[in-house]
Amino acid sequence: MDVNWVKSKVRFTYDQSNSRVYYQSGSVENHWLIASGWLHNSDDLTSSWYYRDGNQRVVVEGDDHFWNPVFCNETLGVPVTSHVYYEDNRVVGTWSGIAWGQSNSWVTGFCANLLLHEEYVLEVN
Repeated sequence: MDVNWVKSKVRFTYDQSNSRVYYQSGSVENHWLIASGWLHNSDDLTSSWYYRDGNQRVVVEGDDHFWNPVFCNETLGVPVTSHVYYEDNRVVGTWSGIAWGQSNSWVTGFCANLLLHEEYVLEVN
């Protein structure tokens, strides 16, 4: 079950021959499962464009913090808040259709070992 996540996305739109990028866009999404007690504390989600070496790039990045004051209590009877942090999550896309990214996440709290957190950069065609 996914209790929270953050996705930074870059989308490329190609010409009819699929040989040239003619548009790129970026977006950031986040989600948390309110029904199980997860709360969203803060975010800093941005999408921006800049030029480097004569090429336009789109950068999508975000920092997020989710917390749950009842997860540990319901699981082990321990009243300790669990936290999930996503910081410096970033994806960069260029007009040549190349994208790369990085992700940094961690969990804290007495029940942190019960939470699986994954970091990955995924390319979807």
